[in-house]
Amino acid sequence: AEAGNTAASHYKCTYNTLVAYLKGTSPSFDQINLNFYKSFTRWCETDRNYMVSTISGHIKWIKTIMGKSYDEGLHKSEQFRKFKRESYTVDKIALSKIELDKIAYTVLFEKCSLVRDYFLLSCYTGARVSDWSKFRTIPKVGKIWSYTANKTKEKAKVLITAEIRAILEQYDYNLPTIEVNQTLNENIRKVCEYAGITENYTTSVEKGGKLVSETAPRCSFVASHTGRRTFTTINILDGMPVHLVMLQTGHKSLVSLEGYIRLKELQSTKALEDWKVTV
Repeated sequence: AEAGNTAASHYKCTYNTLVAYLKGTSPSFDQINLNFYKSFTRWCETDRNYMVSTISGHIKWIKTIMGKSYDEGLHKSEQFRKFKRESYTVDKIALSKIELDKIAYTVLFEKCSLVRDYFLLSCYTGARVSDWSKFRTIPKVGKIWSYTANKTKEKAKVLITAEIRAILEQYDYNLPTIEVNQTLNENIRKVCEYAGITENYTTSVEKGGKLVSETAPRCSFVASHTGRRTFTTINILDGMPVHLVMLQTGHKSLVSLEGYIRLKELQSTKALEDWKVTV
C-alpha cells in the first residue's frame, strides 16, 4: 500500500507539472513525440529551474503512461521509447558512525524520538522508507531478518545487530506506526539538528542544466533515504564484502549499489575521527 501511495504521488506531481507546461491545451497521444520531449525538458530546465533528477523522474512517469496506453491500444506512436532519462550528479550525504551515536543518545520529545528510532533502524538495516513498516517483522530470536522489498520485490537478509535490538526492545518488538508523509524528512532533519549534526557541508547538484554548489548545515541535507546510503557506505568502508552488502540491501547490481556509496566523504571523516596527535 505504501509503495502504491508513493507511485501515486509521483504520478500526481508529474501530472501537475504537465498541466503547468501545457497551459490548458490537450495534446493527443501522437503529439507526445520527440518535439514534445525536447520542448518539455527545455521548459523544465529554463522556466522551472528543475534539477536533472526531477526532470528525469517526470520523463520516467510520462514513458510509463505512454507505454501502458500503447499496450492497451489507445495509440500506435512509439516515439516515447526514445525519450531519454538524463544522467545526473548529486552529491548526497551519508552519516558517520559517530554521527549515528550522537543521534542515538540525544534526548528528544516523544514524536521526534519515534522518528529518530525509525531513521536509525534504516541506517542499521539499509531498508528503504517504503519498507519501514516491516521493522515490526524483525524476529526476537535469531541473527537474520529476511524480508522482500516492496519496490523491487528483491529479497534481503539483514544481520540483526545489537543496535537494532536495543531500539526494538524499547517497544517490545512492536514499533508504533509512523506516518510516511511530507513532514517526515523535515522531522528527520530536526532530529539531526538536535543531535548537533550542524557542521557546514557543501553539496553539488545539476539544476537548470548547470552544476550548482550549496553550503548549509549537514542536517539540512539529511532525508529518509540517507539511512540506506549510510548503511551501504559504512559497511563498505568497514571492509564488508560487496556481495554481503548487496545481500542486505537487496541491490540487483553493482552499478545500482555504487550510487549509494559515499566512501570519499566517510574516509575523510573517519581519518579525522581516528587522528591522534603524538608528541
